[in-house]
Amino acid sequence: MDEIEQRVAHLEAENVRLKQYIVQLGEILLDTLKMHKQHTTLMIMLAINVVILYLKIW
Repeated sequence: MDEIEQRVAHLEAENVRLKQYIVQLGEILLDTLKMHKQHTTLMIMLAINVVILYLKIW
C-alpha cells in the first residue's frame, strides 16, 4: 500500500507541475499577443491548444 501512496503523491506533484507550466504558457501567450497584434490568428490557434492542454490535465 505504501508504494501506491508514493506513486499517487508523485503523480499529484507532477500534475501540479504541469498545471503551473500551462499557466506559464498562458502568460507567455498573453505577453506575445500584446507585442505582436498582427499575428492574431496564430495566437488564437496557440491559445486554443493551451486550453485543450489545460482541459486534458484537469
